[in-house]
Amino acid sequence: MTGEKIWDYDKLGEGQAFVGRVESAKWESGDYGEQLHMVVKPLDHDVKGETGAYHEWFKYSDRKKSKWGEFIKLLGELGINMAKGEKELEGREFRFERRDIEFGKDAETGDTFKAEDVLLPVAIENGGKSGKKAKVDFTELDNKLKGDGMSTSQIEIWTKRNGIPKRDVNEHLTGLEESEKLEKTEDGTYYLK
Repeated sequence: MTGEKIWDYDKLGEGQAFVGRVESAKWESGDYGEQLHMVVKPLDHDVKGETGAYHEWFKYSDRKKSKWGEFIKLLGELGINMAKGEKELEGREFRFERRDIEFGKDAETGDTFKAEDVLLPVAIENGGKSGKKAKVDFTELDNKLKGDGMSTSQIEIWTKRNGIPKRDVNEHLTGLEESEKLEKTEDGTYYLK
């Protein structure tokens, strides 16, 4: 194992978190009825497999306590106007998290219904649509680089923890190097002058 370890429970994430773009969102019929098939391409890492993307299916439901209900609740909290339906999602960039959702109980057994590891949008990134790049706040990163410095693996952990695309962090670090504000020591630690 490499890199800095997290020993503070409050700093641990809920599940996988990343920035991604919705490549497509369309209704399909399946074994469980009509469901929205959402294809998400991560912008900060590669996905192995045929499509190079993550897939999530949301079975349509008219109930608040459902996987569908949680999905549209989060979209509403983000201010996404779904007037055009699923096409509103395509091309949008979000910070995604994988979460477990509990929704109701089985009337006979009392067991809780649960959807595990559901891919959900939790924040809008880059102004919401591809091509619109929002300004990322690198103050925390710069302060850490000014203090004790950071190794490459520590920078990677910070990048993942904050859900910032690697390309944005790399652009920031390159800019600091070009302006001669960033230096790298022989042991591989980066410091901000």
